[in-house]
Amino acid sequence: MPSDSGSIGDRLGRHIAATASTPLAPEVAAKAATCLLDGLALGIAAGAERTTAALLASPLLALGSEGCSVWPGGARAPLSEAVMLNGYAVHARFQDDTDMVAWAHPGSLVLPAAVCVAEATGATLEATLRGIVSGYSVLHWLGAREKVGAAVVARAFRASPTLGPVAAAAAAATVLGLDGSQAAHAAAIAAASAGGLIDTVGSGSSDWRFQNGSAAWRGVLGAILAQQGIDGSPSIFESPKGFVRAFAGIDAPDELREAPDPASILTVWSKPYPALGDNVAVISAALALRRRSPVDPAAITAVRVHQNAHFASYPGTAYRGPYTKATQGIASTPFGVAAALSRGAITYDLYGAGLKDPEILALVEKVAIAPEHDYGYLDGKVVVVTEDGEELACETSELPREVFFRDAPHAAAAFAATLAEVGVGGDAHGFAAGLMERVASGTRACPSPTSSPARWPSDRRRRERGAGVPGPRRALRGRIGAGRLVVAPGVFDGLSARVAEQAGFGVVYASGGAISRSTGVPDIGLMTMTEVLDRTRQIVDAVSVPVIADIDTGYGGNLNVARTVREFERIGVAGFHLEDQAITKRCGHYEGKTLVEPAVMVARLRAALEARTDPDLLVIARTDARADEGLDAAIERARAYAAAGADMLFVEAPQSEAEIETIASALDVPLLINMFAGGKTPLVGAARLQELGYALMIVPSDLQRAAIAAMQDAARTLLAEGSTASLADRMVTFADREELIGLEDYVALDDRYLAVEQGR
Repeated sequence: MPSDSGSIGDRLGRHIAATASTPLAPEVAAKAATCLLDGLALGIAAGAERTTAALLASPLLALGSEGCSVWPGGARAPLSEAVMLNGYAVHARFQDDTDMVAWAHPGSLVLPAAVCVAEATGATLEATLRGIVSGYSVLHWLGAREKVGAAVVARAFRASPTLGPVAAAAAAATVLGLDGSQAAHAAAIAAASAGGLIDTVGSGSSDWRFQNGSAAWRGVLGAILAQQGIDGSPSIFESPKGFVRAFAGIDAPDELREAPDPASILTVWSKPYPALGDNVAVISAALALRRRSPVDPAAITAVRVHQNAHFASYPGTAYRGPYTKATQGIASTPFGVAAALSRGAITYDLYGAGLKDPEILALVEKVAIAPEHDYGYLDGKVVVVTEDGEELACETSELPREVFFRDAPHAAAAFAATLAEVGVGGDAHGFAAGLMERVASGTRACPSPTSSPARWPSDRRRRERGAGVPGPRRALRGRIGAGRLVVAPGVFDGLSARVAEQAGFGVVYASGGAISRSTGVPDIGLMTMTEVLDRTRQIVDAVSVPVIADIDTGYGGNLNVARTVREFERIGVAGFHLEDQAITKRCGHYEGKTLVEPAVMVARLRAALEARTDPDLLVIARTDARADEGLDAAIERARAYAAAGADMLFVEAPQSEAEIETIASALDVPLLINMFAGGKTPLVGAARLQELGYALMIVPSDLQRAAIAAMQDAARTLLAEGSTASLADRMVTFADREELIGLEDYVALDDRYLAVEQGR
């Protein structure tokens, strides 16, 4: 490929070589750093995503302690596997950034190439950022003001794995410092290996996640081959049988005879949520509308969604169910908008149990899409029509620019929030802010992606989660603040928690009474803190939804309360309630309870509030004063506990519906109510409780009581008939039980370790 050939590839090669030695404009360097933070967070978070976890569990991968960092999981691997795995991971949630000129996701293509090659060669942070800018700008350039990008999609190819190898080659070549000729060969070799079909997204399958990682490695391989003297086609881009003609069906446009512009990285936008890029604008409008004008989803009669016409016709966006796979929900515009209006938040766990959420599915049927040919890609409008004829609307033009284009503070906050969602600890915000400061100051030292204190938890359930330690806390607070009653069934071990989650509950309550009774003792304070803690830990580890704990009186004096809070926070509960009974406590619906003075309870609360390290941990103050001191005294105590800083109040055991109404009208702090048949409190329906303003309803004993009845029936039948054959239709199958507790995952993990033992 002679340097004076004047071919598109030759000019591209010279640009790539120049980028390696040209200082970046400050705003371009800062943008590259925000893109890097976004990609690293998504890559680490993908350890919770099912397909990524399955790939990492393969015994055929060479994961270990040597090589380049593998972002999901923290292991190391050879360069080839690290690039591919990181590309898969960044793309796994469909939350990676978007360049609509190229119709592609540069983060999952360029970042693994630039960062892994930099790590393998010991390159500086500055060289890494130049590699990122090189790759992003080449991807944007190759889209040719959409002439190539959109044409590729129209011919049923995905633009990311089609254009991506060239962008990854540019990133790797820049980090490696290849000269113009070598860089041109790298791009040509990568272009010859490009491609990826779009049907995988429209069909709802999972394999689209792997296209971008493979594309990233093909680009890196092109750079390595070129560095070793292997040549590529000199006319790959403009040839009648070359790249543009094959994938776009057009002659190479004039835009490809211009040089890529490093500043084009500034046009790339980030996704605030895991969703198809086509849906991000309208989901953002729906979420903003819900925050501004909360409406009971049951009162919504119609939803009109005004969306860019190209997006409205993209494979999968018009899909209305049935939703059986995560990809279907991620791609579906009706589902995304309905979920935003119903839940008020879009997190990756939505694409599990949320796919069967009756409220979301009912809203899906009310969504009508209006394709708008004059809309830009970040234009969107959502109009909600209520049963009284009111129309509420929100457009993306009303939203802050930082929703899609992050500055340094927003980038650091988003990095920390993504890791928090999946339970990764450490000072993630500090790491992100530090990186942005190093870029702003021109510091050249390059931190390793694994130098962040954030590490993925080792337990199996947390690897599967779409939410984690403080993530569920934030989710719980979001649900409570959304104006809809949250119903949390009482669970008492990991199995019952799994049953509740599988049924579709978004929050579970680790009932102290149910835990006590599951050990064969009554709820009269016989269990120690460590016994309840161990059982609650099993519950937290078994599910991905928020868990509310019952810490009784705090198990001792104020210092004991502080220690109890620290221990329960450490295992990952989303919140807990603390009560004002004396240390020898009883079930709230037993007779003979004894209370401490209000000042003693205030001191307990102070100890609890000061002991928590995560401000999102929900502290619920419970008073049992109704039984002995009366309703007025109970309300006064609750007010004192709210003044002490409690996030939520729990007046236990009101004795009539009128008392339930009085409590709701007297207290202006979010309220919890305990509902179960047979206690002192009459049963009141969820709709009425929501009308009254209650935020959270726990149902502590019903699952356990139903289980007791089922076990008694089975025991009697077995004793009387000698088998349980007559109960077969009332029992889960052996296979269903093993699926519930995740047997296949354990077997796969064990097989991986056995393969290591056997040297395979």
